[in-house]
Amino acid sequence: MAYPTMTLKEFNEYMQEGHYQYSLFVILQLDEAAEYLKKAQQADTGMKKFWCQWAYVTLVNALETAESEYYGETSAYLPTKETDPVTRAYCQNTYDIWRGYLQKLNVSLPEQKF
Repeated sequence: MAYPTMTLKEFNEYMQEGHYQYSLFVILQLDEAAEYLKKAQQADTGMKKFWCQWAYVTLVNALETAESEYYGETSAYLPTKETDPVTRAYCQNTYDIWRGYLQKLNVSLPEQKF
């Protein structure tokens, strides 16, 4: 049975086509989709479709977020000094991991400290 899918390369092609930027919020959505795909790999046949669909929907949401941010509707989802250290560390770690993944697709994200 075929499930809706989108590879990181395909996602990046959509991002490039729209001239969108990878914000922290978009990256966190990519990470969420990857977690759903991991769950799909471990799931039985009945739940595999469910998790694959959630991953796909999350990727589409990430593209919609990038489009909204492109047109000026920023989510302002950045940790501040008042943000708890665990959340800041999670955001930093996730950003750094995906920065590495995206470098393999020749996407150069700036180094950031949260």
